[in-house]
Amino acid sequence: MARSVPRARQLAERLAAFRLSDVPPEVVSRAKLILLDTLGAMLAASNQKYSSTRILADFARRLGGRPGSSLIGQRLKTSCVNAALFNGRLGYYCDIEPHHVGGILHAPAVMVPTSLAVAEKENVSGRHFLQAIILGIEVTCRVSYALNPVALYKRGFHPSAICGAFGAAASAGHLFRLSAPKFAIALGLAMQQASGLLA
Repeated sequence: MARSVPRARQLAERLAAFRLSDVPPEVVSRAKLILLDTLGAMLAASNQKYSSTRILADFARRLGGRPGSSLIGQRLKTSCVNAALFNGRLGYYCDIEPHHVGGILHAPAVMVPTSLAVAEKENVSGRHFLQAIILGIEVTCRVSYALNPVALYKRGFHPSAICGAFGAAASAGHLFRLSAPKFAIALGLAMQQASGLLA
């Protein structure tokens, strides 16, 4: 008697097997434009005129950590986690980054900062970096559709934060080259951590 494979394991196996060669060329071209657009939004938000930029940069300096990842616009390297936190704030701060209308979210504002921090720490190729962004955005949008983004909004939750946690796990997991069982764990941890009130 054949056992049914749990959906989480099926998803983890697909994530672990994902390659850029699986993606149509027009999607890769579009992803490059989305990446550049998001980097522009992050650079705009890195301006010292914004008090939150100064506060978070100071916070990252105080936390310290092994300098493996850069803070955008700051001439400072810090831990991968601190860089993802700081740069993640930049990704959404000016609200000029790409938006997915159907999913009602800003997946690149989560995926680009996550992928930048991990890719720099892991010293991966540009191709691997782009794969991670595409994978994370795809996961984020699919989770949003599965949860019904309109229903999330009506309950006071922001799909970018809720669904972005799953996409960030996919992007980072891809860059860390997680096996399928470890991807399943990463997705479970993302589910435990997912939050994001509109308040």
